[in-house]
Amino acid sequence: NVGGSKGPEAGLFLITGPDYHGMVPAGMKQITVRTNLAVVANRVFVNGDADLPTARAVQEGFNLLPLSVFQKNGLNFKLPEKVDYERFVFTPTAPQALQLYDQIGFGMRTFLSASDDFSDPDVGAAQQIGLSVAKGFEWQGLDEPTKRGLARAALAADAIIANTYANAAETVNGWRYTMGGGRAGFNYAVRAAFSANLTGANVPEEILYPNTRVDDTGAPLTGEHKYALHFEKGGRPPVSVFWNMSMYDDKEFFIYNDFKRYSIGSTTDGLKADPDGSVTVLIQNGRPADTSNWLPAPTGPFNLTMRLYGAQTPILNGSYRLPGIKRVD
Repeated sequence: NVGGSKGPEAGLFLITGPDYHGMVPAGMKQITVRTNLAVVANRVFVNGDADLPTARAVQEGFNLLPLSVFQKNGLNFKLPEKVDYERFVFTPTAPQALQLYDQIGFGMRTFLSASDDFSDPDVGAAQQIGLSVAKGFEWQGLDEPTKRGLARAALAADAIIANTYANAAETVNGWRYTMGGGRAGFNYAVRAAFSANLTGANVPEEILYPNTRVDDTGAPLTGEHKYALHFEKGGRPPVSVFWNMSMYDDKEFFIYNDFKRYSIGSTTDGLKADPDGSVTVLIQNGRPADTSNWLPAPTGPFNLTMRLYGAQTPILNGSYRLPGIKRVD
């Protein structure tokens, strides 16, 4: 992780795959990845609307380019006019019941190092069922009992993945906390569960995303009712960076509202504390008289995700948990 809750970390970073054995140029920090595919997720902190120009300037300071281009032209480079995405497209040729393994074989051939067939015990073991980096999925050479077993395993995998993801979280006051996705290690069920449901996972001390679809009684959240999230004095989330709560529809998209507020939290301009020091966030469809602490809701179903950047020890050890969403009408 570069930067993150530690704050800005400017510099030159060299991202290298498993087969890179070249030198690391002076002044660069190397980041190694175990596969030939890496995903970079950039986040820029915006401290209210007035901070947008600075945030945009930071965004413009990010450059991602091949090392060879940088060594030749520095940052004076042009983006390719056309990107070849076809190399990531694969049409399985295996029978329908075995196409999952055909896709896995394509991923192994495309993204793993050829040496993994010999140096990685798990990759090497996959050769027993026809999978290898060198040749992908050789289903034609498998006997019928093995094919039938693989077909049954593919069906069972969906249930295992769904069950693993459902049980990978702690639920308190309606909020679901998923703590272990960023450090799944060799727990392949957890890795598969998170890959099936999310685009990657963070380590909890960097960021947590508690989510709720229900109020504190377990009833589904809907804009037909009014709700409140109340933090007692001193009870706001203990984070080193910031917290905010966003509203989504069932497809995990923001829900348009005329007020144009899609999240609310510690960086919201004008967020008000009550006279006793507590903070109450109003979650409802109708506009309240005072909109300072209002998170607009749609007329129908919605869910809420809290972002906790730089979660502190009370969150990490479980002694602090978010209060439930209370229906107030």
